[in-house]
Amino acid sequence: MARSVRATAINEGGGHPDCRGSVSELTLVQETRKRRALSLPGPPSKLRPGRLVASLLYLVMCLVQLPNGQPSAVIAACLVASASLVLLAVARRRLSKQAMACLFLWLCAVAYLLRPNYLADIETRIEAFWLIVGSVMLLTAAANAGAADTSPSVLYEPAFLGASLVLVSMVTGSTLGGLVRVPYAGTRYVGGFDGPNEMGAFYVLALTLMVGEHISRRRVRLVWVKTAVFLVAAISSWSRGAMVALAFIYVLSFSWGYARTRGGRRLGVITAFLLLTAAIAYLYVTAFLPQYGMIRPGAGERGYLLETTLGIVRQGPVFGHGLGSYWFLGDSVNATPHSEYLLFLVSGGVIGLALLVGLYGYWLKTALQKRLYSEAMALTVFYLLELFFNNLVRGRVSFFFWGLVFLVLTGQRRGLAETKSASAEGQQAASQTRVHPVAGRSA
Repeated sequence: MARSVRATAINEGGGHPDCRGSVSELTLVQETRKRRALSLPGPPSKLRPGRLVASLLYLVMCLVQLPNGQPSAVIAACLVASASLVLLAVARRRLSKQAMACLFLWLCAVAYLLRPNYLADIETRIEAFWLIVGSVMLLTAAANAGAADTSPSVLYEPAFLGASLVLVSMVTGSTLGGLVRVPYAGTRYVGGFDGPNEMGAFYVLALTLMVGEHISRRRVRLVWVKTAVFLVAAISSWSRGAMVALAFIYVLSFSWGYARTRGGRRLGVITAFLLLTAAIAYLYVTAFLPQYGMIRPGAGERGYLLETTLGIVRQGPVFGHGLGSYWFLGDSVNATPHSEYLLFLVSGGVIGLALLVGLYGYWLKTALQKRLYSEAMALTVFYLLELFFNNLVRGRVSFFFWGLVFLVLTGQRRGLAETKSASAEGQQAASQTRVHPVAGRSA
């Protein structure tokens, strides 16, 4: 009996290098399970900074959904940056070179877009202010890279609370004591946002991030309930950009499901996609379009905005005219061309647009390299939404975007999908057991 116990100890603790590696891997798996069970982001020494930053980010996401919450959200964002820098100094860590490079390039882009001819205009100051707020979030990312792996739930969970308020206001027909605004034109709900397009974009992004996490990383509790609430909030905005984004998410989710399945299951995914698409198409034609025609009878095309923009660009195609110039050089009706890409093209010419698209592409590439697929999905949807609105220079939705960039720059590289079920963990444990045949016989 003593020899058997001793042989087992040798095999588990030191006799064979392969066995030692397997035991260490098994120990790591067990520690990871304990941390997941306790919902800890990492070792105890990193727990408090991570929770503090996550809590402040959660607060920022809550504040931006309130009617007058933008100033408070900016203050909270500055608190996040300040707290992160203090914790950085206490822990004697260094700022992330990657995030600092992004911060430097972003500040250079903002400085390049500013022109003395329009600095006195209020529109220029508003646009510049919200672009500079992005630098605060980038500095926060530089101070937290490697310190804590923040969960994407800090972005979509407070968004779910806001979407729930919109749903309650729809049912009760009230503003809930000022927590939400009166519907735009009496028909398009805006929640606590400044307009329906803004609200639709915000909740579409939250839905994308949540669904992406559910299918690629871990199971989200009450995911179908939260999905329904987000859908109701987004559709009630009657925003065309939000509708296009929802269709994109729908196709992207099924494409992801198809890519992750094999054999006969792929046929099931295709069948489900076709049946659900047919049902959605029927509802779209019979229910959505008639309602849309009554709610937005005057919804016009935006082709004239593109024509106006191209006319301005021809006057300065390379360097542009500066932030705020569209109001003076355009139709004197719209302060922006309702597209971030067109705004940067007018403000900074081809160089300004290249800076924006280059940073957008770099952050998406970083997310994919780290296998942060939920963040990558949300970034892609945001880039799509930028075709239809100027979210970066309007404050509320931009906070969600910079939150995504924060998650990408501070996130740790993950596997293709984290363990999501007991069956998957069982397979992993079984593979570990097969490496110890000698130990099993000794016991």
